[in-house]
Amino acid sequence: MFAAGDKTTINLLLLGETGTGKSTWINGFANYVSFESLADAEEGGGEFPIRTTFMVIDPETYEDQMITTDKNVLPGDSAAPGQSVTQESRLYSFTYDGSVTVNVIDTPGLFSTEDDVCDNHAKDKEHVDNILHFIGRFDELHAICILLKPNQARITSGFAYCIREILRHLHESASENVIFVITNAKSTNFQPGNTLPTLRAFLAANSLGSIKPGRNNVYCIENDTVQHIVEHINGLPHDDNARRTAEMSWEKSVETTTKLLTYVQNLQPHKVAGTQCIYNTRRLIGILSNVLFDTVKCSMNNLEKLTDKKTKVTERRSEIQRSPEQFVTEDLRETLYTEIQKIEVKKLEHSNTVCKSPKCSEVVGNERHFKQVCCKKCKGFITLWMCSAFGGISGAKCKQCGCERGEHEWRATETHLKKEVLFDDSEAGIEKVLSRDDALSKLNAHCDRLEHLIDSIEKERNQMLQTGAIMSLYLQQNALLSATTSDNLGACLRNELAAFECESSKRHSEMVSHLSEFAKTADEKDTQRVIDEMNQDINDVINVKENLWKLINAYDDYYKKAGETGKVYTTLEVCSMIDELYKLARDGETLKTAVLQVERCQRLAIQNDDSKISVVIRKISNVWQIIKSKKRALMSHLTVW
Repeated sequence: MFAAGDKTTINLLLLGETGTGKSTWINGFANYVSFESLADAEEGGGEFPIRTTFMVIDPETYEDQMITTDKNVLPGDSAAPGQSVTQESRLYSFTYDGSVTVNVIDTPGLFSTEDDVCDNHAKDKEHVDNILHFIGRFDELHAICILLKPNQARITSGFAYCIREILRHLHESASENVIFVITNAKSTNFQPGNTLPTLRAFLAANSLGSIKPGRNNVYCIENDTVQHIVEHINGLPHDDNARRTAEMSWEKSVETTTKLLTYVQNLQPHKVAGTQCIYNTRRLIGILSNVLFDTVKCSMNNLEKLTDKKTKVTERRSEIQRSPEQFVTEDLRETLYTEIQKIEVKKLEHSNTVCKSPKCSEVVGNERHFKQVCCKKCKGFITLWMCSAFGGISGAKCKQCGCERGEHEWRATETHLKKEVLFDDSEAGIEKVLSRDDALSKLNAHCDRLEHLIDSIEKERNQMLQTGAIMSLYLQQNALLSATTSDNLGACLRNELAAFECESSKRHSEMVSHLSEFAKTADEKDTQRVIDEMNQDINDVINVKENLWKLINAYDDYYKKAGETGKVYTTLEVCSMIDELYKLARDGETLKTAVLQVERCQRLAIQNDDSKISVVIRKISNVWQIIKSKKRALMSHLTVW
């Protein structure tokens, strides 16, 4: 855990579209806090915590030339223009003599260039997931910096998606800590240009009036000073005009950075617990949507078995009452024997990457199975960035099955169906049933037990659906932007239904084709057997679909009723409801185990210290002096009060 409660620590989260210059801004910040002037930075070789490449024109040959911050061009540096530099969240921790620390969190650019052609934002969703996991290690954030380009005259789909994806995951109390950084602002004379009215219109149209862009929270910075320093250390000459331009950009950017840090230190830090609660609740919905589907489907099957068994027990009881001589001990054993299934979640000491695409699943009987394990004992962590099935962070498709990264899931548990026998008296116990009255007593007791169990299963199922509906409503009420329908448990169930229908339809088509060929050589009896099997399979599928629709309708009803009350659910109330789910007699432990395993996975990811890069400031600059003086002023103010 990276401590954030100390008054000497400032935590800045950088967010924005691909290409807005977050990584370059961090390199610029490193130079502003490390050197007094541009000349000092040139003489000292610059400070570049993030390795960066630039394509420039050789002033003598006019040929393209690639230069890097470490003066070492590598074969893989010829990346396509516009490709996002940052592929996973990283922390850059700037410290000087231990008195003040500025933590800058660099994040992947939202609206990835890889998603530009498919419009489903699969890569960006993974980025958001990665970001929210990453900030969970902090206690508080002092500023949420959204980087933008100058003169953005209209809301592009990428810009809109970027802002929505960021803000809808944040707790509403974060609005006071949102600031906007306009990069490459030299072209607009260090003014936001058309981006400001565009931004205001967007916020107003999306019910985000609590965020008011203005002089206090909009900062214009020029990043070209970083390239200037890199050109200098790579031996490229600059004429007087280029140098004057770079010095002006340096001075304006240092001044703006100082104002930004001064403003941030006057803000009340945003407690990450609020944001993380929203995200953890959404993660929990994702967990429950999967575990709940297995659990409820199992409960539906059990209810059918129990109802059928109750009918048989009742019929047998009536037969014995009508004709005492019909009583047979062995027949009683068969009537009383009751077997159901229970979901069991097995903890793995490793994780598997499983493909959930329709192509890689199959229907066996009335069950949909995800048979494709693309990476066993995967060490790719939750967001699959380092999963070997994708060849690291650059692979878009799985090398094992060819499906997109977004079709895969990182699992640390396995779900099994475990047999549970409700009545299996020993031979000696059955032999004690010597009379009609003994048999009726056994049947009556078992019938009562079946009724109690049916009622218990139905109540637990309804409680899970109701809690899932209220959790979705809680997200709607507490996020800055309303969550999309994909966050609703009902939508997850519908998606599962659609996938099952797709797979079952494909399977039935294959069966019909097989029957057509089979009938050419088989006799009438064998053909009828195959037809009977197909009909049974079709009936099973219809039954599963009907059960799924019952779940969906029940969920929708709970969601509608909860919304109509007008009640605003608090975090405490939602957490209390989740705790009640864990106490359910039959399925509570299953749900709790699944959630604990995901939390275990999160802790493993947090322990990956490779994401932290420390930058020790070698000599104090004007910017750093402002930070230290602000700290002294704050301490003095606290002393006076």
